[in-house]
Amino acid sequence: MTPTCYTWWFRLHPRMTEKDFQEIQAQLEKENLKGRVNFNDATSLPLPLILNNTTVHITKSSGCILEANLIGVPSIIIDPLGENYFNDLIDNENNYYINSGSLWPTILKIGHKENNKKPFDFVPVLEKLLA
Repeated sequence: MTPTCYTWWFRLHPRMTEKDFQEIQAQLEKENLKGRVNFNDATSLPLPLILNNTTVHITKSSGCILEANLIGVPSIIIDPLGENYFNDLIDNENNYYINSGSLWPTILKIGHKENNKKPFDFVPVLEKLLA
């Protein structure tokens, strides 16, 4: 169960259909969470702005993992495809793969380290690209 202090920002994928959205809404209503999820801002605001104010990024498999990693935001990957694509980033310190059981122990662990965000050093990557 989601603690009352949490507000979830659920960013809709551009290819999501209205039917997909209705199914998500129905599930949230069933779990009594509908009022605690922000779809509008999460989908309309620029991703870097959202990530910079995020405690933890949760995704199945998305290039957003790379963006979150660059600014030191931890990601939890919940799909085997994401584990495959981003295996080199999964370190169980800043990026995690969890495909069963509760996410709460990891979310709480990350939440306690929130002020210790360690941005990725992208200068060597840029130097290689510009060489």
